[in-house]
Amino acid sequence: MPDPDSPDVARLLADELRRHRGDTTLREVALGARTHHSVLWRYEQGLRIPPRDAVARLDALYGAEGELIRLREAVADIRDQARRSGKNHENGDYEDMERRRLIQAATVGVGLTAMENNERLRQLLSLDRDDDSRSVEEWERTCEDMRHWLCTRPVGKVREAIGIELDALLRERQRASPALREDLLRIQAALAALYANALGRLSEHEACLRWWRTARQAADASRDQRLAIGIRATEAGNTLYGQRSPNSVLELTRTAHGLSKGVPSWGLVYVLCAQARAAAVLQRHDEALAALRQAEDLVGGAELPALSVMPSYWNDGRPTEWTASLVYAGAGDESRSEQARTPVLSHKDYQYRAAARLHRALCTVVKGGVVEGLVAATEIIDGVVPGHRTNTVTHTALLVLQAVPQKHRESPAAVELRVTLGMDV
Repeated sequence: MPDPDSPDVARLLADELRRHRGDTTLREVALGARTHHSVLWRYEQGLRIPPRDAVARLDALYGAEGELIRLREAVADIRDQARRSGKNHENGDYEDMERRRLIQAATVGVGLTAMENNERLRQLLSLDRDDDSRSVEEWERTCEDMRHWLCTRPVGKVREAIGIELDALLRERQRASPALREDLLRIQAALAALYANALGRLSEHEACLRWWRTARQAADASRDQRLAIGIRATEAGNTLYGQRSPNSVLELTRTAHGLSKGVPSWGLVYVLCAQARAAAVLQRHDEALAALRQAEDLVGGAELPALSVMPSYWNDGRPTEWTASLVYAGAGDESRSEQARTPVLSHKDYQYRAAARLHRALCTVVKGGVVEGLVAATEIIDGVVPGHRTNTVTHTALLVLQAVPQKHRESPAAVELRVTLGMDV
């Protein structure tokens, strides 16, 4: 029988207390809640179920509108029922009772999204925390699944799903052997990179950069050099869309290039592609073309070794075509941009398809068709469903606006595009 005084009984409440505190320090909350920060720490670790008056003060302090109070009562009821029924557990009644009580607690609501709440309920119903244990191969498939979802589903839902997997991975690492932990660091790097990608798509820029740092640290700790280069390369490419300046992105690519020591890999391809796109945004077209050609030579040469986790992230992303579409568009080379763009228009990632179409509008503006290009960009943005209108898509539309000569920036077509993007006019 599970111990009714086990910290697991208070886990649900502990998670909610941590979530409501957010970035506020324990010491700051302790002052408002009239308690000691070490006591709050025990509550948030699930080591103790807080008394009613303490939860009432925290509920008021966090503006939780009674959620924490209701959850505290449900969790305390679980504990009390477990204690009263412990003597009967041999006849099988205990497990049925415990499941019913866990369902009651999970359905309290506690401000979770439907996906998060259903996942919490699934974990509680399993009772045995080890039921969610997975092999490294299963974790690698999980990464592939999350990658596929990120390309095909609304990003808000995918962010929740990746967050759930990261939570499960943390529990897995806590009970893993030292040898397995090193493998799980590779998984952590991949999931953290996907989470950072999702946050970037949602324009949550500060959190996005923090998660890229987490991905880098995990990749470095895994001692997988190719993965470390790949993570830095994709970070550079992804953060070009509003999180970092093009010059900062170029600095990241130089660091990653140094790690690679010029050894061919998919990570180096992504490094060069990020360098080319950043240079194109800065209108340093010769530099952009040189980096693009180096990347194309790598892809067209000997077969590149697959990375140790989530190979589809790297070798089916059409990085050189996607990059060429932007580089040639920014240089006004309509023919080559169109040739590169054609395969990207069938990419499984919806944001790449929309952004590639915007590259065509960018090229039109660069070649002098200002009104035509602006109208095309407005129609493209207007036709993207809200769940697919990611930061990458809207930032690409901003590149179209930035290419407009100064004398046309207050034209009706430019104003209409800004309005469609939700910008101040």
